[in-house]
Amino acid sequence: MKKVSQLLIAILFVFIASTSFAQDISKYSVHIFSISDVGLGSCTGTVIDNAADSSTILTCKHCVEVDRESWVENKKVIKILTSSGEDLALLITDGKIENKEVAKLANFKGEIGDKVFMYGLPGFTVTHQRDGKILIFSNDWGFAQLDVIPGCSGSGLFNENEELMGVVWGAYTEQDMKKHFKLQLFQEHGIGIFTPLDKIMEFIDKLHK
Repeated sequence: MKKVSQLLIAILFVFIASTSFAQDISKYSVHIFSISDVGLGSCTGTVIDNAADSSTILTCKHCVEVDRESWVENKKVIKILTSSGEDLALLITDGKIENKEVAKLANFKGEIGDKVFMYGLPGFTVTHQRDGKILIFSNDWGFAQLDVIPGCSGSGLFNENEELMGVVWGAYTEQDMKKHFKLQLFQEHGIGIFTPLDKIMEFIDKLHK
């Protein structure tokens, strides 16, 4: 009995270790909200640069519109730069966002099976931290076993070194999986869709030219 208990404890420890998050990716993540005639929009973004009087935030293009008033945390967005081909945008804020760090871009977009981490801020006081693994890359998108909810669009996707290697776009939800897939594996987890690192780098490089 003692040996069985020890074995169960060892298995539990391995399970907990395998599902642990990266150290603290919340320090790179910010809440984005926009104001329009139809109400408030809510998304997430990642700090990729800080200056003395501004911060630069990477997020999804569908999270913001030029004619909408947008805010990142408590700083107003004063400039929006969007990609012509990808669902990506850079937001420049009026003032530096305090208590946030600049995320480091990865050197490699990852491989199938790699573990990934997300910290979403779908509401003013709501957080959604999840981990998963890369399932596949298409020509334009990455797909990961990842629980994504509304408001997590624009969240940074990080590797185990806390390096930014994707931007979350959306998901096939758990309900979608149950509807379209019979395999239990897909019924228990949604599939997160993200813009991979190479597309992010193409967008940033074009802005610098």
